[in-house]
Amino acid sequence: MIKRLSQLIPRSGKSSFWLAFLICVAACFFIIYVVSPVLGISTTFGGHGHDGYLEIAENIIRGNGFVFERGGAAVLHRPPFYPLVISPLTLLPKVFQRPALIILQSVMAGFIALLIFRIGKYLFKESTAGIAVIIFLVNPWVYWNAKNPMTAIIQGFLYTLFVFLAGSLIFSGAKSVMSGDTLKSRFARWAATGITGAALILSHGAMMAAVMVLLILVFVTGIMRKNRDVVSASIISGVIIIILVSPWTYRNWLVFERFVPVTGNAGVAYADGLVHWNICGEDARRRNESYDAAAMRFAGIDGDESEYFQYWGLKDPNERAYQESAWRFR
Repeated sequence: MIKRLSQLIPRSGKSSFWLAFLICVAACFFIIYVVSPVLGISTTFGGHGHDGYLEIAENIIRGNGFVFERGGAAVLHRPPFYPLVISPLTLLPKVFQRPALIILQSVMAGFIALLIFRIGKYLFKESTAGIAVIIFLVNPWVYWNAKNPMTAIIQGFLYTLFVFLAGSLIFSGAKSVMSGDTLKSRFARWAATGITGAALILSHGAMMAAVMVLLILVFVTGIMRKNRDVVSASIISGVIIIILVSPWTYRNWLVFERFVPVTGNAGVAYADGLVHWNICGEDARRRNESYDAAAMRFAGIDGDESEYFQYWGLKDPNERAYQESAWRFR
């Protein structure tokens, strides 16, 4: 029995990719077409429960702008990369959109497994790498997220890829672990690191901090080792990230007249978090009251939450009242 189970552990990056891809496709289709009809769960595709990414993608591809609905308020609290990636899928008939999304995100899950294997094998050994892939695949949230138009899978893929690329700069002295040590191949790796870092930041604003920390680590490693290539890699990757992220930052400045590198609504997120954990008292969230409505009440704002909020974010980017209400409970 143990011998048979051990045969399921992947022994290469290629087998890791295909194992993850096939399991992800099978699990997602099983949830959608077997579990959902029986239990009546996970039947929606898009809508309020999925953060509005599908709606943004539909409006992008139809030329309506970065909005949740045609003629609606410009969106500040969602990053642009994921809606751009899935926007072509919205041209398909509705019945094919979710299967297409599942296949696309299962491919990403496959690459996550491949990268996990490569990192595990590089740092430890082949058996450890295979076990790490299995641990990844037994996480049920992989499949729960892969079937929905949300950013978890693409974030996981880009983050793992960025760690792999940045790690290769640190551990191999800026030499590619996949190609020869030529100037062209090294620059390609540095550029790939920057492009991946920018894509990661533009898929989740909080990832800006993670990317900066890793690039600083690469830079410090280069200084300590007196390795000019590693130092150059960190600087060039950082410059590429700035070049690729800055157009979106400029868009935010033009549309909202505020400096917002990727996304806004930090004050609202802070207020919602306080409400969620009852940090601001027993009356933090009343019965049948949404987090947004509770945040409005604590901020002293009257009215219906639909006037101010859309997909858990403000239509009007001015969130000073929410920030001030949240700061009272620091």
